[in-house]
Amino acid sequence: MRSLLPVLVVAPLAIAISIAGGRLSSAALLFAAAMVCVVATVAVVAHRPADRTQLIWWLAAIGPIAGTAFLLGPAPASAAALAPVGVLAAAWLYQRGERWALQLGLVDLTIVILVEPFFAWLGVAVALGWLLMASERFRGARPRLAAVGAAVVGLGLLAGGASLSATSPTADVGWQTQLANTNSSIQQQITVDRAGDDAIWIYGSRASDFSDYPVRLLVNGVAITDDLNSYLPTSGLAWVSVPLGTTLRQGDQVDVRLIATGNPNAVDRYIDVGGVYSHVAGVSSPDAQAGTYLIVLGDDSLPLAPGGLPEPMVRGRWELPMGEGLPGELGAPVTAREQTVTWRIWGAALRITARSPLGTGLSGLGDALNQSDGSIAPGLSARDEYLQAATEWGWAGLAGLLTLLGGAAWFAWRSRDSLAIALLMLTTVTMVGESLLLDPAGAAATWVVVGLCLTAGAASRSTSRA
Repeated sequence: MRSLLPVLVVAPLAIAISIAGGRLSSAALLFAAAMVCVVATVAVVAHRPADRTQLIWWLAAIGPIAGTAFLLGPAPASAAALAPVGVLAAAWLYQRGERWALQLGLVDLTIVILVEPFFAWLGVAVALGWLLMASERFRGARPRLAAVGAAVVGLGLLAGGASLSATSPTADVGWQTQLANTNSSIQQQITVDRAGDDAIWIYGSRASDFSDYPVRLLVNGVAITDDLNSYLPTSGLAWVSVPLGTTLRQGDQVDVRLIATGNPNAVDRYIDVGGVYSHVAGVSSPDAQAGTYLIVLGDDSLPLAPGGLPEPMVRGRWELPMGEGLPGELGAPVTAREQTVTWRIWGAALRITARSPLGTGLSGLGDALNQSDGSIAPGLSARDEYLQAATEWGWAGLAGLLTLLGGAAWFAWRSRDSLAIALLMLTTVTMVGESLLLDPAGAAATWVVVGLCLTAGAASRSTSRA
């Protein structure tokens, strides 16, 4: 019966996901199957102490891999979601005399600081504090408290400076140009580098609410709108989207032009468009003095920079990433904060949960949030995995997730495995402020942690028998 306990821990969540929204879907079944497969594979591998240690080394080595992925393409750096796990794996190995683990841990920590959201930082601080408290190297209350305090204060100071993913731009990061007369225009030439783009995103603003200086937006010579001004705010530069009415294909060439018409002037009838001091293959701003206009393609939820253009310039520094609470968030523009404010998202998610006890179905929360509160930007997550589970998978999904984490905690605590406990602390804390399972790498990290927890005691028993 004891061998069936791990299965009983995983099964409720797998079943709840499969029937989320009161219906079966192939995506939900695949997600549940992936969870079971990863947890089972890790449990089998980690059952033997030698194999468990090898797996922990691989987890510690994720930092250089994630860092390389982020440098090659900041947008798809999903491997970075494994970096917090790598920090703890490296710290655990270093405590056991593996000196090379220190270098790996520092690389992992660098990736966390540069890329990961705030609650991942907080989770790492809490879990590292636990590892230090449990370490034999820090005997006595004072050394332990000092070590824990240094870890927490250090990460807190770094958080105050903000990460690459969320700071407001410094004065020399970007620039802006003005359309203030009928002889002025802006041109941006873009090669479509991903399928599914169906909107033009422009980082701009208008000087006033006057209607006699409309700006025409042309795409490949066809007028998309004769009044771009109506999309732009007067309160400051912000990202706005203009639907194309068609979906672009990868490899398409798009010529975007903004032309001032009517009676513009440089006092109270002009628009501003932002730009950055960066160049990238596939994007050309022929009339820009330096760099690239912040005119990009995307879907109906967020702007997506072409591969190679620094993603924080487009997705992070001025428009908050979806569903992530980031260091430096208070420095973002008011319009961006208002559309992604955590308290409003949590309140809307709770109302959706009350109305739909069976859940909205896998990946259904973003649309439900926008429909329930039009002031919430489309495509957002719940910014809390527990709320995310309740809204998408229903009350049964939340119960299944709590059963999974509770069962993992029971196995880890019973075995007194400090790494397993620390990893579970990291996971549960991160889930408070981030929808961790939406990211494939975040989900993989969670399932690996659960697998290690479920076999925490088995590895030690195997060693004692040997």
